[in-house]
Amino acid sequence: MRVVNSASKNLSTIVETGWKRSNGGQHSSSRLVPKPGSSKPDAIAFQVDACSRTIREGLCALREYRPGDIDVERAACSAVGKMIAIDSYQSAMLILQDMLPALRSSYPSHLSTSDNAEPSLPDELETLSLPLPNAAPPLDDVLMTLLTTYLLHTLTTITWIRFSRLSDMNNFNVSLSQFAHAIHTFPTLLQWLPYLRDLTPKYLDSTLTRAYTALTRSSSLYSTYGKDMAHDVYRIRLYGLLLLLGTSPAALKPNMFWEQTVKFTVAFIKCVANVGSPPSLEAKGEVTNTVLSAYDDILTRTLAREDQAVWMSGHAFVAFCEYWMDFARRAEDTDTLQKVSQLIRLATSSERQSEVPAMENENASGKVSAVIKAVTEAEPYLVIAFSTSHDDPALLKAGSKVWRALERLRRAASKAFEILPSSGSTNGEKYSTETITQCAVVVIAKILTLVCSKFTAFQVETGHAELLTSSLDSLFTLAKSTLNVSRATSINQAFDWLSDALSLVTTTRETSLKLAERANFLRCISGVFHNLGATLYQAGHHSHAVRFFEQSCPVSEDALKMHDTALVDVQVTPDRDDQWASLEDQLHRRWEILGVCQSKTGDRKGAFSAFRSCIRTFPFHVQAFVKKTALCSNATLFDDSPSTKHIATVIDRMTYMGICDLFLPAEEVSLKAQRIADVSDSESNAVLGALLERQAEGLDSSKWKPAVHNAICRILQDALEVYPPQNMPVRRARVMLKCFELTSSTAGKGMCLVDDVEKFALEADTILQAEDLGLDAGLSEYCGQYRAAFKLWMAHSVHQQPQAPQSSRIVSYVEEACSILKRNISPMPRQSLGKTVLPTAGKGQTARKATGKRQATARAAPARTRGRIAKVAVTPKPRKCNQLLPLPILSFGPPPALEYASTLLDLLHSTAHLLGLLGQVVMKVQVLLIGRRISEHHPQSRSDDYVQFSTELAHEYVNLGKTGKAANIYNLTWNAMNNLRVTEETRVLFLLRYSESLIAMGNVLKSSASYTEAYSIAQGIEIDERSLSSVQRILTRASLLERAAVAATTFSLIQYTRDDPVASINGMLQSLRLWNRAFDTLSRLAPPSSSAKKPGEGSDNPFFVEAQETPAPNAETAGVERFFQRLPALRGIGWRILEGLLSTLFSLTRAYVSRGSPREAEFFAQQAKDLAVALNMPAMVSRALSRLGEIYLHLGQLKDSHACLAEAANLVADAGGPDAADIRRLHADHSRLNANKEGAQQLYDEAIAMLEELDQQFTTIDGHALGPRKPNGLSPKAQPTSSHNDTLAPSLLLSILRQNIWMLHGEGGEYQQLLERLRTLPPTAEIKAEESALMAKLKLEDVYARFQADMFLSSLAESAITLPMGMKRQTLSISPSTQEILTILSHAEKLFWADLTLVAKRGNVFHVRDAAVSLALIRAFQDTLGKTGTEGPALAACLLDKSTSITLRREVLEVVQYKIRDNDDFNDLQWPLITLNGSPMSPPKPRKQTRFTPFDSDDEDEPSHVERNLLAEYWKTLATKYQDQPYDVSHLSGSQVASLPPNWTVVSISVTEDKNTMFVTRQCANKDPLVFYIPLKERRESEVEEYLSFDDALVELREIIRLSDEGTKEAANVKNNRDARAAWWASRSALDKRLKQLLENIEFCWLGAFKTILSPPRHVPDEALQDLRFRFERVFDRSIVIRDKRQRTSVRLDDALLECFACLSPKARDEELEDVIYFILDLYQFHGIPIATAEVDVDQVVIDFRSALEDHMAKYRSQIVPQEDSHLFLVLDKNVQGIPWESIPVLRGQSVSRIPSVDFLLDRLQYTKNVQMNSGAVIDRFSLNPRETFFVLNPSGDLKNTEGRFANWLQDMKKVGWTGSIGKVPSELQFSDALMNKDLVIYFGHGGAEQYIRSRKVRHLPKCAATMLWGCSSGALKEMGDFDRTGTPYNYMLAGCPTLVANLWDVTDRDIDKFSQSVFDKIHLTADVVKAWQPDTECHRDRTSIVAAVARSRDACKLKYLTGAAPIIYGIPFYL
Repeated sequence: MRVVNSASKNLSTIVETGWKRSNGGQHSSSRLVPKPGSSKPDAIAFQVDACSRTIREGLCALREYRPGDIDVERAACSAVGKMIAIDSYQSAMLILQDMLPALRSSYPSHLSTSDNAEPSLPDELETLSLPLPNAAPPLDDVLMTLLTTYLLHTLTTITWIRFSRLSDMNNFNVSLSQFAHAIHTFPTLLQWLPYLRDLTPKYLDSTLTRAYTALTRSSSLYSTYGKDMAHDVYRIRLYGLLLLLGTSPAALKPNMFWEQTVKFTVAFIKCVANVGSPPSLEAKGEVTNTVLSAYDDILTRTLAREDQAVWMSGHAFVAFCEYWMDFARRAEDTDTLQKVSQLIRLATSSERQSEVPAMENENASGKVSAVIKAVTEAEPYLVIAFSTSHDDPALLKAGSKVWRALERLRRAASKAFEILPSSGSTNGEKYSTETITQCAVVVIAKILTLVCSKFTAFQVETGHAELLTSSLDSLFTLAKSTLNVSRATSINQAFDWLSDALSLVTTTRETSLKLAERANFLRCISGVFHNLGATLYQAGHHSHAVRFFEQSCPVSEDALKMHDTALVDVQVTPDRDDQWASLEDQLHRRWEILGVCQSKTGDRKGAFSAFRSCIRTFPFHVQAFVKKTALCSNATLFDDSPSTKHIATVIDRMTYMGICDLFLPAEEVSLKAQRIADVSDSESNAVLGALLERQAEGLDSSKWKPAVHNAICRILQDALEVYPPQNMPVRRARVMLKCFELTSSTAGKGMCLVDDVEKFALEADTILQAEDLGLDAGLSEYCGQYRAAFKLWMAHSVHQQPQAPQSSRIVSYVEEACSILKRNISPMPRQSLGKTVLPTAGKGQTARKATGKRQATARAAPARTRGRIAKVAVTPKPRKCNQLLPLPILSFGPPPALEYASTLLDLLHSTAHLLGLLGQVVMKVQVLLIGRRISEHHPQSRSDDYVQFSTELAHEYVNLGKTGKAANIYNLTWNAMNNLRVTEETRVLFLLRYSESLIAMGNVLKSSASYTEAYSIAQGIEIDERSLSSVQRILTRASLLERAAVAATTFSLIQYTRDDPVASINGMLQSLRLWNRAFDTLSRLAPPSSSAKKPGEGSDNPFFVEAQETPAPNAETAGVERFFQRLPALRGIGWRILEGLLSTLFSLTRAYVSRGSPREAEFFAQQAKDLAVALNMPAMVSRALSRLGEIYLHLGQLKDSHACLAEAANLVADAGGPDAADIRRLHADHSRLNANKEGAQQLYDEAIAMLEELDQQFTTIDGHALGPRKPNGLSPKAQPTSSHNDTLAPSLLLSILRQNIWMLHGEGGEYQQLLERLRTLPPTAEIKAEESALMAKLKLEDVYARFQADMFLSSLAESAITLPMGMKRQTLSISPSTQEILTILSHAEKLFWADLTLVAKRGNVFHVRDAAVSLALIRAFQDTLGKTGTEGPALAACLLDKSTSITLRREVLEVVQYKIRDNDDFNDLQWPLITLNGSPMSPPKPRKQTRFTPFDSDDEDEPSHVERNLLAEYWKTLATKYQDQPYDVSHLSGSQVASLPPNWTVVSISVTEDKNTMFVTRQCANKDPLVFYIPLKERRESEVEEYLSFDDALVELREIIRLSDEGTKEAANVKNNRDARAAWWASRSALDKRLKQLLENIEFCWLGAFKTILSPPRHVPDEALQDLRFRFERVFDRSIVIRDKRQRTSVRLDDALLECFACLSPKARDEELEDVIYFILDLYQFHGIPIATAEVDVDQVVIDFRSALEDHMAKYRSQIVPQEDSHLFLVLDKNVQGIPWESIPVLRGQSVSRIPSVDFLLDRLQYTKNVQMNSGAVIDRFSLNPRETFFVLNPSGDLKNTEGRFANWLQDMKKVGWTGSIGKVPSELQFSDALMNKDLVIYFGHGGAEQYIRSRKVRHLPKCAATMLWGCSSGALKEMGDFDRTGTPYNYMLAGCPTLVANLWDVTDRDIDKFSQSVFDKIHLTADVVKAWQPDTECHRDRTSIVAAVARSRDACKLKYLTGAAPIIYGIPFYL
């Protein structure tokens, strides 16, 4: 079962990736997208097949072993489900076939109890059916669930198999028919339904719907094939519908079911009809019978449902029945017709009316007949009444009486319609209302027919208006009474009645009616048409309403024309009365409603024409529209009244419909040719111009579409033509401004309105400054605004030019615009925005209630409840987002005239961002001040803009370091927000930016409260995008992403201040992803260029993987990779997004530099540079280059740094600002590193001068930019030089001052001035840390100076020192000078501790390293000078340990989060959550929706689950350890190695940055640490021998390795040339000797006698130590002269030191013995014992000392016992990691491995305990199972010799359980799986397998096997200058790898193969040993560890150093 479960879990993993076999093996998840040309899909398919085979074989074995076990079949069913999920249907089918016999035998069935055989099924369909069970006993739920799932899987599998075979159509027909027959005939899922009712409804519903989905989706492939196939497909779909009818009540919507049923039938009919020739009668009959039979089945199962009443009602069911009746009629099936009719009657209401009116009884009918007869008999008299030829008075009188009687009868009948609806029908009445209505209609119709016929026949000149009025009234009455909106026939009849009325009027001779009468009749007819149309419109019958409105609108227009003509004819002024005036006013609305109806019915052309007629008929002259065009702006013009607002909406709709829906030419849409009634020509131009401007404005939101852009251009051109420059210059300039805006904002798209922008702008500026403005004199107040806007657009236009932007021209245009705007702005009364201290959440403050969810729109943003920032409410109440609260209105002076204020303010926003990105910070601040002042003048309409400008201005001040000024602005803005209506989105951004300002001042609590308040408000904003246009939705989405990005940035800053750099970087990365998404969202408005740079092309991206087009959601840099093309002009939010994106990139650059990850920092800086180049922003390019230059400075790449800095300086040569000063600083740093002190000093002075000049400019702006303003609140303007809160760019100034002070140390007044200035900087944590470090270094420098001045201490800095002190003395007197030095050292120590506490977790690695090493050095000096303490050695050792691998420690915290992260995708839109004290909180986990629980789900008790939990707990504990690790004396003074095994020793080797001093520490369990301070300079210098400096040794080592690497590459070229091979071997041998000599010199010159600290530990008896002490003292007693003999007896050598020197060989070189002698002499001196050094005969002391060692060794050789199985761990700092220390003579052959630090060693031990589940007290090894081994041999295929040496061995090892590949490339999944699940991984290939598995993948593994990487340079760590080294070994350390074998440099294959073979032999890695291996480790204690095996195999190589010294080991030893 474990095998089955393991394979099943592998399938689960593949399912999670989204891989599908059906789509060619591609993944839906971006994490596993294969490289082009790679075989990953094939590999995964192979893995799927392998897992499937394993599962099948395992299940078969289980069935044999456990027959009848239902759990086996459950596991099988679960596996089948996973195979179906990845479309592996063939594999699923095989397992289903295996399951069938077991399932049939698992329950009693009819088949098992019957003698009759089951009907036969085709073999392939046999699995589809299970025999039905017996009635008793009932099946249990588990078995029933299993059977149901099996039936579902078989149905799904066979369906997809059958429908996916496209090749053989003939065979497919038969198979499809058999399948359709089988599912309906045999006991499949449908027939099993009655037995499944005991299952839970939810599970059963899910099963049935899934079955339906599988059937319908797969069958859709064949919905258009032949009729035979169509029948089968229809039957299959019918089966699916019948399954749905088995669902529980409320599971489905009945209407959807009936609609789907009809759709399937329609598809069936179409498929049969499309076979080529018309179907025959027989075919039609067959189709009809099929449908009738299917519908019968559906009805039968519907009647069996509990909720049949619900299902058999509603419009969809009625439509189904009506469709059913059509087939019944074709079949002439009367029974079905009756049945369906009854169903329809039951489904519809009982108030249906008959199409033909009928009398209720014969009595009513008889009375009506009598009336009709009487009317008929009156016809002759009516003729007499109408005729003018009769002159008989009696006849005329009789005719008149008859007419009056008929009229009374007509009126009585008409009155019945007015009375009956209100009175109704009661039980006491004789006739019902319906009967009376029908009678009235008949009577009126008869009278009307008679009258109309006679009226038409006897029209005379005198006319009969009264008769016509009566007829029309009758027709109106009939139309109104007949109309029934629910009956189409009544609608047609009503229309016919009104058409008759219209015909009566239009056909009447002109002589019969006066023109005025005719016009009045037409007005009445149009009114009735309109009213009835409105009735239909309100009822939703738009198509019927169109007919009425189409008659109403033109008839109304004709009536108005006739009325006006009639008034003119009678010479009357056409002044209409109320009725005609009302018609004229409402005519455009009638056209509008016609257009609306046509639009709703899909007639867009008709709607367009109707809307155009609506505009044409609008009474502009009545609305005083013409006059207003010359007095107010176009925006105000249409907002002046409701009617003009409404017509503006119609204009927008008509224009958009014509351009975007109908795609009409712009000429046909433009209103230029529109005729405006009742106005003069000049007035017409004014109206037309306003309409054209409105058209252009209405299309503005869609101008990103090319067609719309061209249409706007055409419309604006038309507007320019109707606005002459002489008479309407202001309006013309207004249109020109729109042309300019369109050209600038849509550069390069479609038509171009402006060819020469400068000429165009000059023309506009000229006409705006004209003295005579003609008709536009009333618009003169807008001239200044237009001129300023032109200047601003010119600035943007200059920036858009393809050449490098001319910043000076841009600034010039902006300055002119600002000057113009300033003149239009009156000074603001400051008391209107009084000072208010900005409150924060805390005790004693009123909590502000959250406003809940709000509706957000693109134009209107939400407001908030008035209140103060306080605690977050838990349950907010919903409120509309744009709902504004009635707050008090601020009282200001008269505001400046503004047209399109939002456009101008947006332009100012964009300009400010443009200036900021161009590095013009001073000008940016001025623009923000002006925008803030303009919006301040319009507090209610522009409140959001005021807050936004204020927020951006304050944020800019914060970025500049002027936090005091920023605080003042925030105070004023907060006060204004409480008195203005501000949207919630604006309020959120304000609170976030305010939070950033608080965190900049170090106030975490208040910042967190502000952030939490912003989060509360943001959570209440609900975005409803349904009513928004596409552009509005895009902008709304971009705004949402912007807020989330700003929130992530704020969160990052809070976490950085809290000393949590990992959370801070995560926040920055989230922000970056959000900015990228926002940019992508806006990019939808403009299609990307085809020339866009492809991802990864030409970039050095450390995170880029060629096959991974979309980064994985859980990748640490997900979403960071952006490649930008040159972008068009941006507006508003676009600029903000790109500015935020750049800012985040720079923040990430700084963060990764601080963390010590220069590669990542370089990547982000390069990304910022690429983006800045695309934006044409030289200042940002310069900033990015300066960051790159700084990185290269720290990397030691001075040439590259200088090139970047020179280019950066050129880009900002004409600009000031902090960036230019920073470039000067970096140039100075470069000069300082090149020892150019004078040049550096000058550059530092220039940088300071630039900052001072810039600060003065800001002071001028604050005081005089917009007139005198009274300073208030926290404004620091009064003291710009002394206020902490107003220092410009304090961090930059600090960097300059620090280096300048260091260079001027002790050089008089300037030095003191700089120190004083340093102390005035804001006291932020970073500044305090830098100040402490600087002052501490200055103190330490003073100590060195005092050493040189002291006669006894002058040699201290060049002498070897030990901790603990090498000698002990009972009393030690300290001289005054020494005491003074100790005081200085104590002060420096305090400063360094203060510095280290602040920067340990987030400071630059080189800063932390310098502080730690300096503290260790101070501790050594203090101990040497007599300030002893018990914590000294331990503290120094711990500090030195902490100074190594700082970056690696920080990366642990980063990688842990990926090791324990859930697989759920993280939503970046979810803001990071924090507590009120700023601590991060876990985001809410999304609720998983699982459709079913798999049978093989992990049990809590399974070993794999327990192991995962242990690993997760381990990594969490580790993260907590590093996160909470304090850096103070008390915590760093304890022993680090107390828990280590006694046979383990930790030795740390560090070299100071000046390369003059080496620290060597040794730590063992239960022993005090020993620290050697060894000077590297001058200790070995002499006139005879040249001193081997540290740099010289490294240069020599690099040269040897370089030549070796070159020789390695040349090896393939000398194989066939004997002489060349001989020369090659000679050079290799020479290099080998050269390396050996170098290592010997390193040991001799650097370590000398102190190399004994590296000797293997030995047990030295106390007696031996006392003997050695006695011998040493005797040597020195004889050889040195001590003036005070009493002092000599009070000192004695330390035991630890004696034990160390006891390892010194008597055969040591004289120089090494001299090291000991001089060391002891110095100890005497440092202890205050004066030595006459000149009188000491050193040569004699050496002889005596050697004799003492020889005698001692001879006496105690047998008693000094080496430590058994000892092991040495090397902790190397970045300066010495490239040296093969393992091969220096003292360590050669020892068991030595490397570790990054002691912390990592302890972590490995704890990791080993977790992995091996060992709770033992001490672990001294990592035990592995050698059978769990994975190998990769020659994956590249070019190491044939290596493959030949190891292939047979590996084939043998496969027989004992090894797995791997030979000559094949492993997949990354395969490699990572082996690292995670195996115990040992062996790699024989090039490099460290980096080409097969990414470093990020390795680092994120939760578990890692012991690994051997035998490739070239697999163990090398790349040198990174000031940063810690990085490389493949550290990736494996972060993964938890216990042991890593790798090579320091390139090696040849033959030699390294010998080495590796020797290692394998020594650890007994053979097939026999592995096969016999047992997990009991006690019996293998005598085995050789991997570390010892490597050490002993070095001499197995031919080149014992060039190859033998290359392999090294990281981690702890492992044993087989």
